[in-house]
Amino acid sequence: MSFKLANVDTFNVTLWWSKDLVEEAGEKFLLVMPASEKFISFEEVKREQEKMETRPLKLELEFLDENLLGKTLPYNLEAELPNGQIISADLGPMKYAIAEEEERPQVFDRWSLDGEPFHGPMIPEVSNIIGRIQLRFVSKD
Repeated sequence: MSFKLANVDTFNVTLWWSKDLVEEAGEKFLLVMPASEKFISFEEVKREQEKMETRPLKLELEFLDENLLGKTLPYNLEAELPNGQIISADLGPMKYAIAEEEERPQVFDRWSLDGEPFHGPMIPEVSNIIGRIQLRFVSKD
């Protein structure tokens, strides 16, 4: 879904799943549940998926303007989880960008919870969880 941040540009927010995600072994993710969250390795995602009987979706956000390539924005993205916990992400290019589109400001591998970095939040494909997550931009100043 596309939105516009005043004085910055248009950005996309997506929740996505791919069977190829399992190739990201070794990465640490935050599994979001209705009343809690926990860090999991990607090797654990399949096991958690079987327990939940649904797919965990990865939350992504990226800005689209080519004038922003290579720039880090003066904002953080905060996500308030269903239990009230706040996670945040710096908005900048991918840390190991290879392709030009990876140079766009985005949240890929830029998340943290209480100062602990992680690859990204994984949200079960359940409307009562997804609908309770609130996103907001917060100035770094």
